[in-house]
Order: sequence, then structure tokens, then C-alpha cells
Amino acid sequence: VDNNGQRWLLSTTPTSVVAYKLTVSGNTASLNRGWSLGGLQAPLAPIIVNGVVFIASSGEYIPPSGAKPTEAQRIANSKPAVLYAVNAITGVKLWDSGKTITSFAPHSTALWSSLGQVMIGTYDNTLYAFGANMERHSNKSIQMAH
Repeated sequence: VDNNGQRWLLSTTPTSVVAYKLTVSGNTASLNRGWSLGGLQAPLAPIIVNGVVFIASSGEYIPPSGAKPTEAQRIANSKPAVLYAVNAITGVKLWDSGKTITSFAPHSTALWSSLGQVMIGTYDNTLYAFGANMERHSNKSIQMAH
């Protein structure tokens, strides 16, 4: 839900993430396409943190026929994952990880966030954390009232 009360729904396709505006009027609901980010390879489910949508193009090779590739085919045809930060309302790309990530993220993995960072695990067992380095403890003392 954005600051104006508009509800949004995010969906993935094999090559994109699509945002829909959800409108409820009485007993009926409708979806209207808002924005999309395309050119992705097997995107993971996106997450939203403080009005920013984080989207990962997993890079994992998934054959169009749905047939299960061999492990060697999967590795040979996969590309490194890329993490994107997108304005949740407009779909404007704010940032991407470029070539920082060096392996693909298995489609069975998920993005998660904690303490101002968005994290993704990759096939080579590396954990990537992107975001602000936040203080975990306050430097200010707390005075208790008697």
C-alpha cells in the first residue's frame, strides 16, 4: 500500500516483474498494469523495503519447455545474478548490482532484508548483502524516570 492508499500487487514472469494496481470498488476488484521491469532471467520473488522494490534476476538457466536440465547444463547456461532496486510506484530503476555477484541464485532461493540490508545467496554458497551499514546499538544512553 503506497502513501495514497493505492494497493499494489507484484508478479513475476520468466523474464520480468510486473506491478499491478489493485482497485476495490464495492464487491469487485480489478487489476490495472502499472509498470514492469523486463530483460530478467528467471526472476526471484521481489521484496519491498521502505517503498523500494528489490528484484533479483536469478540468472539460473531454466529451459522454456519446463524440462529439468542436467546439473552441467544448468551451470553452463546460467548467468550471474543481478539485484535491482526500483521505485515501487513508478518502476524507475534506482540502482543495480552490476557484475558484483559472480554466480547465479538458484530459483529456490529468496531475497530477504535485515538491518537495512538486502541479502541474496548464490549457487556457489556466497551470501551477498547490499545496503546501508546501520548501527545495531544506539550510542545514546537511556535515562529512566524514577
